[in-house]
Amino acid sequence: MKYIALIFISVLFAYCVNAQNKEKMHAFFNQDSTLVGYKNAKGEIVIPAKIDASFGIPDSFQNIISVIEPTKDDRILSYFLTKEGKRVGKDSLYMFDNVPDCENEDFIRFRDQKTDKMGLLNSKGEIQIPAIYSHIDRVKNGMIAVLKNAVRKKTHPDSEYTYWEGGNTFLIDTNNNVLIKKFPIGDELNFHLVSIDGTYIEGDDWEKFTTIDGKKFAFLNFEKALLTTIKQQFALDIREELLSELCFDTITYWTGNTTLQKKAAMEYLDENFDKIKPILQGIMDGSADYFISKSHLNTFIFDSPAFYKYINHCGDAKDWEYPVYQLVINNFNGNKNSQKSLDFLWTDEGFRLIMASLD
Repeated sequence: MKYIALIFISVLFAYCVNAQNKEKMHAFFNQDSTLVGYKNAKGEIVIPAKIDASFGIPDSFQNIISVIEPTKDDRILSYFLTKEGKRVGKDSLYMFDNVPDCENEDFIRFRDQKTDKMGLLNSKGEIQIPAIYSHIDRVKNGMIAVLKNAVRKKTHPDSEYTYWEGGNTFLIDTNNNVLIKKFPIGDELNFHLVSIDGTYIEGDDWEKFTTIDGKKFAFLNFEKALLTTIKQQFALDIREELLSELCFDTITYWTGNTTLQKKAAMEYLDENFDKIKPILQGIMDGSADYFISKSHLNTFIFDSPAFYKYINHCGDAKDWEYPVYQLVINNFNGNKNSQKSLDFLWTDEGFRLIMASLD
């Protein structure tokens, strides 16, 4: 099956394309490079250079950003800053792994520190969804997976790490309307390739749900889709030209497991197809010991303009929309200490090979 980036979804949930084309604000420094402000696309100063960016700040943004800056009395000030220069949501940033949230589809998440509940702000810094949820996933194509009424637990009594136990999960829209009950939270499903009340595309790589009003939603499962892609691409034969159709323009690869190199895809395949073919053959005939796992687009490695669309303005890989999945082959050719891998990035044209480790 050839996957194409079509969205069978009602206007209610469609994320307006114009939102992607809004003018961004761009950071600039004051004369001694100690403070940061923002200019619009015309170069006009909209937010004066008064922000201490010691803790880091995006070099551009669309509507609203998270800001953390030190104060003169050695305290930490955190807030949301809108493109109009308005500060809102003091001390209510949502942080994950010590990184503040980044605007996505004109919304940004916040956490009420008193209640330990999460909500959603719109592009103007106004509360779009009140802080009533234990956890809110990021907005994806106008939809959000949420967790409600869970209990926070520590991994062990002295740990700083916590997890949620119990509660109920839902899929909601940005107006806080419940769409689906018992909906999974995570990035395994493609929210940008969805079928609603239409003819399902047959295959085991689609996850199907029924909304509270009886509609049928089907989401493509990324991991299952990678295996489907491989098996359908090489159903009749395993040839270099067929593999080239599943390659990004360049392939990044390890040499001796110590050095990263990059080559044009066709040049790389000409030199390495004989190594990749047995891997694909093992997948096709069932003899391979393999697994597929979610990986990550390393923005320090994949930093060329060809990858810019897969990275947001905060410099983070858009793993929820364009994830990377790694095909790992164990015990290659009977060698128990051997492991080889192929990394595939989901693009608007489907999965594309971007990285290989064959040595």
